[in-house]
Amino acid sequence: KLNPEIKVTTTAPAALENFDAKNILDGNMKTCWLSSGDGKNEDVEIIIDLEEVEGINIAVISDIYFFSGWRKDYQTWKDYSRIKKLIMTVNDLPYGEITFEDTYKQQSIDLEKFKIDKTRRSRIRFRVVDTYKGTKNNQLAISDIQLTGKTK
Repeated sequence: KLNPEIKVTTTAPAALENFDAKNILDGNMKTCWLSSGDGKNEDVEIIIDLEEVEGINIAVISDIYFFSGWRKDYQTWKDYSRIKKLIMTVNDLPYGEITFEDTYKQQSIDLEKFKIDKTRRSRIRFRVVDTYKGTKNNQLAISDIQLTGKTK
């Protein structure tokens, strides 16, 4: 199992709930990361660092699944902004511009067997360039990002 580390450029302050970046990788759809402020004109980046893990020589990531919005329930999902378009880089090299549908369903990015070997750290960076606006809040919410693949 890989142990990805997550970073974001902005996070909403904790109130009744915690909106830390780690919520993006916790597998729990009822938690989320939430951008700070009103979400307008913010430069939002999500960075996933994949470090060397003892006992794993190579990891092949085939897909990245996004669960955009706060999926606590369907109404909450509609209330907060969701990813519409992002620019993805891998190890600081352009990978592409990805456009998502405005759907409650999971959406994926096919990485065509992106290899990570233990000799170097790998970084996947997502820069959000457009969002679907929430009905009540402009803050961007992401419930989860999941990496799938195989390790050797």
